[in-house]
Amino acid sequence: MVDRNLITLWEHDDYKGARKDVTCVTQIRDDLGALENQASSMANASYSGIDLYSGDNLTGVRYYAAPRSNDSDFTNNGFDNTVESLRFRTVPCA
Repeated sequence: MVDRNLITLWEHDDYKGARKDVTCVTQIRDDLGALENQASSMANASYSGIDLYSGDNLTGVRYYAAPRSNDSDFTNNGFDNTVESLRFRTVPCA
């Protein structure tokens, strides 16, 4: 069964390289580990919109990931290698 309460970030375009699954357990996530400032693609499997931010603590430029959406190349919207924190708009996400 596929988890529908998460967003997955990948290190490279087209969902390749290292990946980080961030679940909807808490609304705000400020620790993206090795993928902080390294994400180049994402898939939002949740039913919640998710705000991705270029700075720690939900600061900086914001990128909105619609529910059940994906983006294979952050370069196209100027957000490549930028994500430092994120916020699920709805918790729980299911």
